[in-house]
Amino acid sequence: ARLAALAPELTKLNQGAGQHGVPETLQRADVVLRDAEAVRTEAERLPERAAEIDRRLVSLRTRAQALTTRAGSVEPVLSELRRRFSAACWQDLQPVPEQAAVNVRQAEDKLAEAAKAREEQRWADATSRLSTVRALLNAVDEAVSAAGDRLQRLNAVAKDPQQEIERTRFAVRD
Repeated sequence: ARLAALAPELTKLNQGAGQHGVPETLQRADVVLRDAEAVRTEAERLPERAAEIDRRLVSLRTRAQALTTRAGSVEPVLSELRRRFSAACWQDLQPVPEQAAVNVRQAEDKLAEAAKAREEQRWADATSRLSTVRALLNAVDEAVSAAGDRLQRLNAVAKDPQQEIERTRFAVRD
């Protein structure tokens, strides 16, 4: 597209200095040369850019699969939280399994869109989709980790409540 945009300027250059004047023709030649050099530099980077997008696609696809596996462990954690602790301790985590599944599905859809954009050499679209995938997977990772962390913290407090009591007293005094 950028190369095609140079066509009108190249046409004027071909018409020559007799029609457009020497200073204007020289200036136009410099502009066309600069723009053509920028297009050439960008074209040289295309294989590197494609390889980077390919790496990110594979990496994010693997991460999505790993998070799907990790999300499967949330339901047993929630079950234990419901059995052993009051509702206030786990109620906010109730939607985590369903939300994780939805986010992973959306991420997989966006990965497919990114792969298609990469095949069509729409680099900006592919990069944008990959950023969306990363954000969705980060949200899943945080939510899945929150359930396990909550159980671990509550187990620690149940085992040794004195430490939490001291922390609370310190916070109240402050």
